[in-house]
Amino acid sequence: MNRVQVGLDLPQGGAWLGCDPRHCVRRLELELPACEGRLCLLEIEGAFGLGEGLPRGTAAAVVSIKNGAKTVWSTPLLSGIHWDDPNVPLPVTRFNGDGSWVETIGALGHQGKDLRQDRISFEIPGGLGPTSVTIGMLEVKTSLLLANVRAQFASAEGCPFHSTSATVPLKDIGPILRTGDRLRFDEALEQLRRSVFAAESDDEARSLGLTFLGVICAAMLELGGARSYHMAQLEAARELIAAEGRDEIAGASVSHASRLASPSLPLASSAMDGACAQALAIVNRRYATKLSEGQVAAEVGYSASHFRFLFKRDMGVAFHKYLLSVRLEKARELLQLTEASVSEVSAETGFSSPSHFSRVFTKRFGNPPSAWRRVDSTSKNRQFSHSVA
Repeated sequence: MNRVQVGLDLPQGGAWLGCDPRHCVRRLELELPACEGRLCLLEIEGAFGLGEGLPRGTAAAVVSIKNGAKTVWSTPLLSGIHWDDPNVPLPVTRFNGDGSWVETIGALGHQGKDLRQDRISFEIPGGLGPTSVTIGMLEVKTSLLLANVRAQFASAEGCPFHSTSATVPLKDIGPILRTGDRLRFDEALEQLRRSVFAAESDDEARSLGLTFLGVICAAMLELGGARSYHMAQLEAARELIAAEGRDEIAGASVSHASRLASPSLPLASSAMDGACAQALAIVNRRYATKLSEGQVAAEVGYSASHFRFLFKRDMGVAFHKYLLSVRLEKARELLQLTEASVSEVSAETGFSSPSHFSRVFTKRFGNPPSAWRRVDSTSKNRQFSHSVA
């Protein structure tokens, strides 16, 4: 999928947002340009948190995306999470677990001082029909100095099966199955997966899956496949019609395609390599959200059961245990490096309640989170040298 990045029009020299009307504006609305494809990433660059320091987790501003007058997505900018004191020159690189990340990109001159300039990136869900971005300050004594605001659009692909635009044309599926070319078939699956997510509607996505499955069934029947392939195609059609959203449609399409073609293809010892890397990246970016095994499986294009098997095979641990491990390590890091309370750490790392967090943290590390800061560094190193259970 191709991506196009465009800059949004800021006032000359940037924008200073804050609550002091002598120097700042309280609210900035930026029009999104008309671009093909969907808005997938929003980047805000500048020096954030000028003025009085705020307790960790305090909301200083709200970033919103609108479709006309309707707000379709919004997120607060939180002190210590989305931004830190720009007077401290130490570079920052941090995934926040909520689909956002922060990285230092340089310095920004302001009133004779060099401030640390950071970039905050937000993943944006599809289907919003966005027309503008709004950044509004809340009633706090701090300000934001904006240098750039950029939007990335994922452009829709052409017909995924046409010989002029496809990596693997539809006409090649038959020869691929006849020769047992696993590598090319995996490329075709990846092409199908991308195209489902790039489709203009769920119905178009279902049609793409059904077209691909029909060609596989026809090729397998020509190779002497059983009459059950006729029924298999009907069963797949029913499942695709019932599927809701691109995740389920992509997962069902790829799962059925893999199963129907499997008699003609050799086993792939590294079939999960690419999908596993995608799954790990999703966990790293969104570990603090309500992330499920089924959701991640659908996003990388596998059924839940197949993804479960392959993840355990390649990573040596079940997905839910891996996710728990990431959350606990992030929580340990917050307890070490910040003054956030146990409740705040629990919420910021995706646990359902402080009591559940305390229980699993104690089981893993031998001390409750409330006592962690009283444990000396030598015992910490000893306790955390254990491998992930």
